[in-house]
Amino acid sequence: MISILLLLVLAWGFYIGYRRGLVLQVYYFLVAVISAFVAGQFYKSLGDHFHLLVPYANPQEGQGTFFFPSDQLFHLDKVFYAGLAYFLVFGICYSIGRFIGLFLHLIPTKKLDVKWLRIGSGLLSLLVTLFVLQMILTILATVPLAVIQNSLEKIQ
Repeated sequence: MISILLLLVLAWGFYIGYRRGLVLQVYYFLVAVISAFVAGQFYKSLGDHFHLLVPYANPQEGQGTFFFPSDQLFHLDKVFYAGLAYFLVFGICYSIGRFIGLFLHLIPTKKLDVKWLRIGSGLLSLLVTLFVLQMILTILATVPLAVIQNSLEKIQ
């Protein structure tokens, strides 16, 4: 069921990019790359501050994760907080870029309304959507709760 939902989100991402056109989608792709770079600069220092703000599930004896080795189980909280900080900084930067992108709709793009360019813009949107989904699923994979781990195992 989750796999179908992920495929629908990816198809929706492609469709949105196809409808936007190349100029706007190249801008959003560059905003995503810049946001990823900015998040990469600030996530470590910000992740240290989340220990008191965001609760993390303590691993139980005999419980593990399907995506990380069991000897790393008691260090996954650091990965979780770093991932959460990365996602937060990325989301803030990307939201600011998206707000600025609202004004790019005013640029005339009728000459770039070719099917192949629209497919290219759909692929760029698909890459951004895939990157965001990968971030979310990686953060979820660090949580040692049986409900989350079993759901993620079924996706494979």
